Amino acid sequence: MLTALASFDPALLDAWNTELQRHGAEALLLAEPALAGPPDPIPWSRAASEVALTRWLLLPSAHAADAFVDEAGGPGGPTLRIAAIDEAAELLRELGRQVDIRAASLGDLLARLGPRLGRRQRVLAPHVAGGGKLISERLEALGAEPICVAAYDYEESVAVEHPTRLVAIATTVPQAESLAPAMRRAEADRAVLVTLGAASASAAEDSGAPQIREVGALPETLEGLLDELRTVW
Repeated sequence: MLTALASFDPALLDAWNTELQRHGAEALLLAEPALAGPPDPIPWSRAASEVALTRWLLLPSAHAADAFVDEAGGPGGPTLRIAAIDEAAELLRELGRQVDIRAASLGDLLARLGPRLGRRQRVLAPHVAGGGKLISERLEALGAEPICVAAYDYEESVAVEHPTRLVAIATTVPQAESLAPAMRRAEADRAVLVTLGAASASAAEDSGAPQIREVGALPETLEGLLDELRTVW
């Protein structure tokens, strides 16, 4: 039996809550995650202050872009090359700064960045606390020198203790980044993070989600969701 489900999608909450209760499951209906600073701000402050030594800035989220602009006092000088996912690129564009490479997801962004990287080039990659593993591994494999630093975090939004099965749903990058550590803490017997699209899937992978199921559209019913999960459960 499904014992817990976390959903951020307000359009589906009422319908799903009714179905969950009918199935005897527990509904955890959460608000958008609240942003917080990194657990230790000193490494991020130091890394941002040394941006002049950096060849590339890699921005895996709009929050990473915000954190860099705030800490560095601007979107970077003309010699700094920037690779950013679409939402981060749009934020910088509003500040009058164009990026060199952009993509819809972190995975695609790293793939496009690879051919442009020189050997041992420094790449500054601000990321969510607890994340950065995927970025660091991919950049090292490409021969770069990754400077992966936690630049922001989220306030803890859910605490679930040892559910039998836990399904969490992330429709955006912040949701994926904040739900992944919550799922690890829950220590469920089986847990799956359902992500809407490649951007949130890449963010979930980088944040260490235990198991990920990417979908193109969210099912409208609990039965539809369980059908989606049969391949991983």
